[in-house]
Amino acid sequence: IRDAQESRGLGDVYKRQDLVNAEGGVNGRQLKLVLADDGYSPPKTLEQSRRLVERDQVAFLAAQIGSSTGLASRSYLNNAKVPQLFVSSGSATWLDDAAKFPWSMGWLPLYTDEGRILARHILQTRPNAKIAMFYQNDDAGKDVLRGVKEVLAAAGKKLISEELSLIHISEPTRLLSI
Repeated sequence: IRDAQESRGLGDVYKRQDLVNAEGGVNGRQLKLVLADDGYSPPKTLEQSRRLVERDQVAFLAAQIGSSTGLASRSYLNNAKVPQLFVSSGSATWLDDAAKFPWSMGWLPLYTDEGRILARHILQTRPNAKIAMFYQNDDAGKDVLRGVKEVLAAAGKKLISEELSLIHISEPTRLLSI
């Protein structure tokens, strides 16, 4: 199985693990990479997280992918005092709720920061532009919108329109016809 996993981009992870283990591990403990597939389904994420903690007795979880999946196991992991590190999500909740969930840490730049950068760029390059926003119906879209609105408000401007996208990515032709 390790050869198949290395071919999927985990080769460097295994090399680093082997290097750390050859030098005595971490506080005398050998590292062992344990993978779990949640199918990007929040209920499955919680199930797999419980298995990793309770059966496999992992020291921490790292590099979970996605906001909804990371959030599905956040309370459980924090109650169990198991670190949840480098969640691949830019949701503001990883920063906003850090005091409530000290065992969890996001990894990507915040979506609100992306919105702020986008709005500053528009204001600098097109200061007289009328700005509308079409955003996706999840924490990423709502956080980007929040960042855009913050910068626009500070500049005394508003969006002329905002539209919540209810279109699923599997429907690209519908998007083109709007």
